[in-house]
Amino acid sequence: MIYISFNEASLIDDDSYIINLENYYNMIKNINKHKVVGNYYYTDKIYIIPFKNGSTLNDFLYDKRIDYDLRLGIKMHLDKSQKIDSNKFEGYIEYSNPKYNEYMDGFNISISKLEYFKILNVLSCDEWKKSTFKVDYVNLDGVKTNYEIENFSLINDYSKLIDENNLIIMSNISSGIDLWNKREELFPNLFFCGITKEQIYDLYDKSEIEAIIKKLFILQDYFKSADYYDGRKISARDESDSVKNDDKLKQQRLFELPNGEKKYFYEHISLNTISGAKRIHFLPCCSNKIAYIGYIGKHLKTANF
Repeated sequence: MIYISFNEASLIDDDSYIINLENYYNMIKNINKHKVVGNYYYTDKIYIIPFKNGSTLNDFLYDKRIDYDLRLGIKMHLDKSQKIDSNKFEGYIEYSNPKYNEYMDGFNISISKLEYFKILNVLSCDEWKKSTFKVDYVNLDGVKTNYEIENFSLINDYSKLIDENNLIIMSNISSGIDLWNKREELFPNLFFCGITKEQIYDLYDKSEIEAIIKKLFILQDYFKSADYYDGRKISARDESDSVKNDDKLKQQRLFELPNGEKKYFYEHISLNTISGAKRIHFLPCCSNKIAYIGYIGKHLKTANF
């Protein structure tokens, strides 16, 4: 969860806020290129708190003297972000910058999500360039707890964030139905065919769901950039000749594509779950940077199993 703070009061002079917002927008483009953020969050006050020169973010967005692409880019960034509903109070964070008499707006967040929370800001002064911020979390009863929140704006190694983002996603999926409903958001390069909906709907065990999600993330990360297929890079295997030459065995690997055409899904990736060994059978299509998922379930029969 990434909370946006524009820390307006510390923008030093009349023109620096434009430079800072331009730097901020370039930072956002780089972050989005790496696809490490699920949602950005902000409060509606972000539009009306004045910069030091007296103008607001609203003024910036509609000032025709400022580069159109910059204004449009930041507007689209905020439009795609999630405005925090002040009517659904769970708890809020307090943080102040006494040097510039500014603060982060109070916003709603449950304490269970706080460990995943990070601050994104425009790095307008030394106070906002610290690696972490010491904040107070205030719950429904007004009790304060001290926390440290990471400054997301200073992060350069996105590989760690990809892992963290995946953990956040998994923490919010508690059933197979949740997984199915979020499949397009989580796995844009994977297309789930025919019987996989029923197979995913039937998942109830949390550990089993997480094990399947981890394997699907491996497939997603691979196919979004693969120019050719090499199953060794994702520990995938082809079926043996004894399966391919047996009509009954290969029939079990025959699944229907979204266009109605049927294909053999011989490639598969293995996982062990609480209910035993499972397989995810898929059909690579690297020319389109996608893979079709045809089967998620128990180990299919082979000549020796």
